[in-house]
Amino acid sequence: MLMLGLPGELYGMFAPQYPYEFGEITCKLRAFLIEFTSYASILTITCFSIERWLAICFPLRIHLFSTVKRASKVIICVWICAFLAALPVVFLVVVNAVPVPDWANGISDISIDGKTIINTEFCGLDTTRLIEQKRLFYSSFTFFFLLPALLISFVYCHIVIKLRSANDYLSSQNAQTKSAAKSRKGILRILVAVVITFFLCWFPFHIQRLMTVFLNESPQSTEIHQNFIFLIYSLTFYISGYCYYSNSALNPILYNILSKKYRIAFCRTIFGEKVANRILYRLTKCRTPCTNSCISRVPSKNNESCGRVISVKETQQGIITLIHPTTIENTGFKDFNVCGKNDRCETLLNNSA
Repeated sequence: MLMLGLPGELYGMFAPQYPYEFGEITCKLRAFLIEFTSYASILTITCFSIERWLAICFPLRIHLFSTVKRASKVIICVWICAFLAALPVVFLVVVNAVPVPDWANGISDISIDGKTIINTEFCGLDTTRLIEQKRLFYSSFTFFFLLPALLISFVYCHIVIKLRSANDYLSSQNAQTKSAAKSRKGILRILVAVVITFFLCWFPFHIQRLMTVFLNESPQSTEIHQNFIFLIYSLTFYISGYCYYSNSALNPILYNILSKKYRIAFCRTIFGEKVANRILYRLTKCRTPCTNSCISRVPSKNNESCGRVISVKETQQGIITLIHPTTIENTGFKDFNVCGKNDRCETLLNNSA
C-alpha cells in the first residue's frame, strides 16, 4: 500500500496539482491498486484475528482447520474478494477537468468542447456519477470497516476474557505458571494495540468519504457555513490520508515494541540465523560469572542450577547451552546461555513477552 499509493500522494502535494500528466490508464490503475490493497489488508487482519481467536479460545479444535493448505486457500480467497470488490473503482475514476463557471465569459483558456478549462486535468472520481460514488462509499464503509470492526472487537473481547480467566488461575500457581501468565499478558497487550490501531487508522478515512457524499447532497448554504465545512473537510482529508498510510507501517512497529519474541524472529528473518545470533549475543550480554562451568545460568537464591541442559553447541563465541524450560525455578526465563573461555555467561534469549 505504501509503495503503490504514497509516491502519488507525495507528488500531488509537492508538484503542481494541475494538469495531471500520467494519463487515464495510470490514474485508473493507481486508484484500483490502492483500493485493492486496502481491502486485502483489512480482510487479512480480520482473518488473522479469527485465527488467533480460534487458537486461543478453542485450542483443542484448531488442529482440525489450521493447516498450511487451508491457510493458503483462505489467503487466495481474500485476495480474490478484494480484487472483485475494488473493480468498480476502475470505472468510476477518470481524468477530470475543472468546468467553466457560469460567470466566466470571454476567457481564452477554454478547451475545444467549451465546457472545461485547459490545463486543469486531475485524477479523481467522475464528478458526474454521484450516485455510483455514494454506493461505492457506503459499501466500502459497511463491508470493509464496520463489519470487520465489529467482528474483530467481538473476537478480541472474547480473547481478553479467556486470557484474564487463565491469568487468574496461573498467577496463583508456582513460578513456572507465573511466567506463562506474564507471557499471556504480553499477548494481550499486542491484541489491544492492534485493535486500537485498526480503528484509529481506518475510521478517519471512511469518515472523509462519507463527508464527500454529504457535501455532494447538501444544499447551498451561507458563505460562513461553507467555509467552516470546507475547513473541517480539509482537516479530515489530511488526517485520513496520514492515518491511511500509517496503518501499513504501525503493525510491525507495535509487534517490535511489545514482543521480544517478534524482535528476535524479525532479526533472524532480516539478517539470517548466523548474523542474528551474533547481534543477539552482543546486545543481551549478562556479565555475571557462571557456576558449574557452562551448564548453568546465574545461580538462584538457593544456589541451585537454573535448569537442565538439553543441548550444547560450540561456536566461535563459546559454548551455547539450551536450558530446559520446565526445570527453571524462580525465574521467567527460557534461555540460551553462552559461556566463553573465561566462564562468562551470555544470555541470548528471554522468554518474557
